[in-house]
Amino acid sequence: AVKVPPPIFIDHRNSFVVVLSAPKSYEDFMPEEKRLMIIIIAVMQGSVDNESIRNSVGISRDKASTLIKSMVNDHVLESSTASRKYAKYRLTQCYQEKIFG
Repeated sequence: AVKVPPPIFIDHRNSFVVVLSAPKSYEDFMPEEKRLMIIIIAVMQGSVDNESIRNSVGISRDKASTLIKSMVNDHVLESSTASRKYAKYRLTQCYQEKIFG
């Protein structure tokens, strides 16, 4: 499925650059675009889970799990449920502060 990657904002202190991409396959997204897509879903829905990622970007369960795991390891996401099978994830407090100040 073809998706439009989210814009990437690059801060240059006194100015910023916005990178807009044409529609492309999720497989062709840059790693930053993949992670930003998950962050946007987490902000909009309050949390993400494997199913919401699969439905939003059209990837397999394994690819969604790998993406979630890498974002948990990088302290971007944290589990908000006790269940591993039906785990939901939210942005970490530190990452929320980076986004919302």
